[in-house]
Amino acid sequence: MLTSRLRHIMAEKKIRDISTLMKLTKLNRATLMKLYDDVDVSGIRLATIIKVCEALECELNDLIVYSLDKKAWFSTKPDSYLVFLQVFTKI
Repeated sequence: MLTSRLRHIMAEKKIRDISTLMKLTKLNRATLMKLYDDVDVSGIRLATIIKVCEALECELNDLIVYSLDKKAWFSTKPDSYLVFLQVFTKI
């Protein structure tokens, strides 16, 4: 699962609104709002995320955080859950 930290980085950099970020990145409001509101982040192009990182002078992993959603992952790969249980019950 991908999570956007745009709201936090904007606060740290004292950028008060999306309009300012639009001018810095030359990206449209809808795309920036997805990042700002942390909605459907996985659907945003990498090139777009890189533009935002360059404008904010931050690293990709500062802006986007990845965490494994184990419940969703195991529900799509039920056999993997069995392997997971076999491996970790032996420890």
